[in-house]
Amino acid sequence: ELDESLAEAHASLGFVKMSWEWDWDGVLRELHRTIELNPNHETAHRWLSAFLAGIGRVDEAMPIAHRALLLDPLSVLPHMNLGIIHFLSRKYLEAEVEFRRVLQMQPGFLRADTFLGATLALQGRDDEAIRVLEALVERGKRGTIYVWVLGICHAMAGRMDAAHALLDPISRSNFPPLYR
Repeated sequence: ELDESLAEAHASLGFVKMSWEWDWDGVLRELHRTIELNPNHETAHRWLSAFLAGIGRVDEAMPIAHRALLLDPLSVLPHMNLGIIHFLSRKYLEAEVEFRRVLQMQPGFLRADTFLGATLALQGRDDEAIRVLEALVERGKRGTIYVWVLGICHAMAGRMDAAHALLDPISRSNFPPLYR
């Protein structure tokens, strides 16, 4: 309201509309406006590409994600974003490459390990996925999201006893915040 020309304000509005208001038209309007005002706004490119991929518009998302990567090639976040877009489009080998790149750049990045484990499981590489995720659960202090992903991977591998041991306590709880 104070200054229509502030790219950061439009980026923040776009994020709020995406994350809390679920105003999809508003997301597109605000993030496109951010990029119009500042074509080098890496975060807006990353958020817009993730949003587009999330609503199934991967063909539109990919060049925007690559632009974000060009704008900040040393950050793990554009690589993580690219990996997630590949993951959403079921290009698991490409996703794996990006998640491994993120982990080379920033070892111990829990979200990258989470997606790497899920990516390996979706490729049918059950033992490798479970190894990655078991280590993640310990490093992540048994956070709910990490235990949940490990449980799902055990179920996908047909290891139902292990899956139930992990998932049943979660399903009986008030389901704590995922990233706790």
